[in-house]
Amino acid sequence: MASMIYLVFGSQIGNPFVKKNLVPGRRLHVPGSIRHFIHLFNDHDKVLTNRIRIRDPRFIELNTYFDHRCHNLHHCPEGYFEHPATIQHLWEPVARQLAARRRSTSTTGPRPLKLSSLSKLTQPRKRPPARKRAFLVGINDYPNPADRLEGCVNDVFLVSSVLQECGFPANHIRVLLDERATTPNILTRIEWLLEDARPGDQLVFYFSGHGARSPKYNADMAIEGYEERLVTHDFDWSDETGITDQMINGLYSQLPYGVHLTFIFDCCHSGGMHRNGTSRIRGLNPPDDIRHRAMQWDTQKKIWVPRAPQAIMQDFSKNDQLNRQFMGQDLCTFRLGCDIEQRAIPQKDYTRLKKASPSDDDFPFLPVIIYACKDSEYAYEYRHGVESFGAFSYVMAATLRKQGAISYNELVAETRRILEKELGLTQTPDCLGPSQILSSNIPHID
Repeated sequence: MASMIYLVFGSQIGNPFVKKNLVPGRRLHVPGSIRHFIHLFNDHDKVLTNRIRIRDPRFIELNTYFDHRCHNLHHCPEGYFEHPATIQHLWEPVARQLAARRRSTSTTGPRPLKLSSLSKLTQPRKRPPARKRAFLVGINDYPNPADRLEGCVNDVFLVSSVLQECGFPANHIRVLLDERATTPNILTRIEWLLEDARPGDQLVFYFSGHGARSPKYNADMAIEGYEERLVTHDFDWSDETGITDQMINGLYSQLPYGVHLTFIFDCCHSGGMHRNGTSRIRGLNPPDDIRHRAMQWDTQKKIWVPRAPQAIMQDFSKNDQLNRQFMGQDLCTFRLGCDIEQRAIPQKDYTRLKKASPSDDDFPFLPVIIYACKDSEYAYEYRHGVESFGAFSYVMAATLRKQGAISYNELVAETRRILEKELGLTQTPDCLGPSQILSSNIPHID
């Protein structure tokens, strides 16, 4: 198979629905020992097609965008096979090799195809040493004056200073603030953060601003749960705005093991607006039309009641705390960073498969996720003299500076203690991730 080219076009391999139902919990690989794995991808193809994200020097995804009307869903072989990129990087090298074969004498015997054009595309680049890289977002000036916060931009500069003290180069830290922190801009920077990630890299995504929670529907328009969102500057409660786990899990779920990726969210998803004289709360209440989507009229009692979605995975785990970490206190929430849609098998089966597997590479990557509070609580702002900060971010930064070497579990526990005992806030930070990593010292701290 060393000379074989494996070609897919308009593939559904990387589609979340397919991954969930056909290859639950498994990562994607280049098959066997083949020479090249090529995916022809067209963003206009609407038949469950999806990008395939495989970090292997033998894999290449060719952008073969077309908008042909040969099929109303743009799912036609001609569009892929006749695309200039396919011709240049596949058909022309194949044709040259076959012509050379025919010209060769019969005594030389058959020779494998060697696609020099494709080899150059898939040749791994010389990689620099492991990197420390961070992307930080802070939004104070939301369009609606009633939604505006005071400490988020301060949080970004605070976290940036702490990261630089921990050895992150200033030119490897990118930020987006206020009106520039739109959904497309944030997604583009997340791609930059995770681009060409490799074992040993230390990557941080930090968000300070509002969080929200909105209904999530299945194909029958029945509520299958709720999903957490990071509220971007252009957020309007539509499916296209705000950052959800589904938007980013295709980027991080295929990361190689050995990458240290940390998500830090200083926001909440319980709603609730601040009142004068109280601390600001970092969560938005949905408008009435969004609330209506999650309610129904009780014809017997003559009152509005919430629709009751079933638990996302009723047999996920017998550990109630683990269930609520992955799926929220109501067991119906698609939490940021958890990639629960790909975990279509119970935790006991997942653990059994993991023990039986000779390599971690068969399983999706789970980042370390640090939440400012539980999903049913509020994340508050804190007034330090004349400056405002996120209470969680301020205490977390102070703890890191004071403690030095510390594990994720210890950091969250100490931050939780200070918020409760010293600041009097009913805010319970939490963290989720591989247990071995959570109990080890944070690698970012030198």
